[in-house]
Amino acid sequence: MAARDWILLAIPILANGVLVFIIQSYFKYRLEKNKANYERRRMIKDTYFQYLLAVKNSYKQLAYAAHGSEFEKEKFIASYNMYADNIRELNDYYNTYKVVLANFKSNAENLCSIFDSFSSTTKLKWSETTRNTLVSLINKMYELICSICDLYLAEI
Repeated sequence: MAARDWILLAIPILANGVLVFIIQSYFKYRLEKNKANYERRRMIKDTYFQYLLAVKNSYKQLAYAAHGSEFEKEKFIASYNMYADNIRELNDYYNTYKVVLANFKSNAENLCSIFDSFSSTTKLKWSETTRNTLVSLINKMYELICSICDLYLAEI
């Protein structure tokens, strides 16, 4: 075989090797980018779930203070303040990452609106009807939080 034949044989092999390397590098870059985006989204959703768990834990304390046989206004207010702080943190986190947390949009907005009515109810004069209203609003918020947790767990 002449040198020309070797050149005609080697050039397509080398060109194919370079082409395969370029395509492989491109797909590798895309996969790493998608993996990084997935991990970032998963981290945001995991943090949101941690906020949800904090709200659920503070709910238990608030529900105990509201449902107790001996209703103590000071104990309820302390539990309410902790619950309100956790709900505000949850809403702030949701508002920061709305795009990533789009699956939770309707529940999160309902939770925010119920919490607003809950906050306005706590400013009323304390009575048994006010207490019953608060208990029903607390239960509605808890149902929404549980449904958001269920949505999160369904995505895993």
